Amino acid sequence: MTFKLYIVRHAKALDKAVDMTDSQRELSTTGLRQATHVGQYLKSEQMIPNVIMCSTANRAVTTANIIAEQLKISADSLILKDTLYNASVRTLLKLVNVFQPGWKNVVLVAHNPGLHYFIEYITGDVLDKLGTGGVAEIWFELDDWEMVSQNTGQLKSYYKPDLQ
Repeated sequence: MTFKLYIVRHAKALDKAVDMTDSQRELSTTGLRQATHVGQYLKSEQMIPNVIMCSTANRAVTTANIIAEQLKISADSLILKDTLYNASVRTLLKLVNVFQPGWKNVVLVAHNPGLHYFIEYITGDVLDKLGTGGVAEIWFELDDWEMVSQNTGQLKSYYKPDLQ
């Protein structure tokens, strides 16, 4: 069975202001355009996810909402997870391993450096950089998400919006 995971680094955010936490940072104008381009890219690839799972950080939620809007999928398909904020490879793996078997296509929106290391861990490929708004498409030929582990995924494509 083929499972597809689209790992998206949140779009470009504003620098942290003195009166806010890191998780409150909002998308910049460039970030808003990046997120729109990511959604349009996924739509052009006819990638409609069962769910979009994202970090609770403002910049990740906004990125995920824009993607959902571009894909014309319901906000009910968006799942917020506190554990995705600055998640380690181990945390990301534990999360993916408990995805529901009915989810064949999942978009995961979170942060570096964890996402970058996770992609390398599950694919065995070396990435130059997972830039803001970057999308790594990974396929798994497995019976269940719980079988995802080191070197079990195949990096099918990498998309980077040209708005850095």
